[in-house]
Amino acid sequence: FVFLIILSHAYSISHRIMCVGDSITHGNWNSSNSYPTKLEEILSTSSDPISVLNFSHGGTTAQKVSRNSYWTSDVYKDALDYVNTTTIMVIQLGTNDAFQLNLNETIFVDDYKDLIKSFQDKNPNLSVFVSIPPPRYPSQREDNSYLEINKWLPILIRTISKETNSYVIDVFDALGGEQLTKPEYFTSDGIHPNDLGYEVIAKTVAHKLRPFLI
Repeated sequence: FVFLIILSHAYSISHRIMCVGDSITHGNWNSSNSYPTKLEEILSTSSDPISVLNFSHGGTTAQKVSRNSYWTSDVYKDALDYVNTTTIMVIQLGTNDAFQLNLNETIFVDDYKDLIKSFQDKNPNLSVFVSIPPPRYPSQREDNSYLEINKWLPILIRTISKETNSYVIDVFDALGGEQLTKPEYFTSDGIHPNDLGYEVIAKTVAHKLRPFLI
């Protein structure tokens, strides 16, 4: 099932922002509480309306070959069709890649870079922001593998940003970082933020985007 939530309005808008991602971008199965929804509320005013478009699909990976790749989702095709209407895109992927038992870091980086390039090729004026996903907190259904994931994922995302001329948004540290200091921002699965967590993500993204909305 593909989730595509377009948060647009009848009146003329000054900016459109596209958000690409997995279930964390969609909003823990409740799009009304997603960070894109909250982001639009934070950035948009009556005199300067902004539309935030949510191109997310739960469970997807940045890697091309997986059980549920963003590359093969219908919402990816929708995003490609829409990318010429905007100049700002936020991508947050990697959490589900980390679940893959045989994750190849080189393939992850290369495929993520290819994904960004696919959007940049369609719109050369696109400013891409890659978000370091929230840290994974321990839950009763997993071992200590989350500790390693929290170490390497931020490093790989920064490498991707540097090699694609995109910008980093550090959601990872905003939600507790490697030290896992903000468990109150998460649901019991240790992966999906709760409403407080989504509010923090939206504020972190908004702070990074504001200079590009002038």
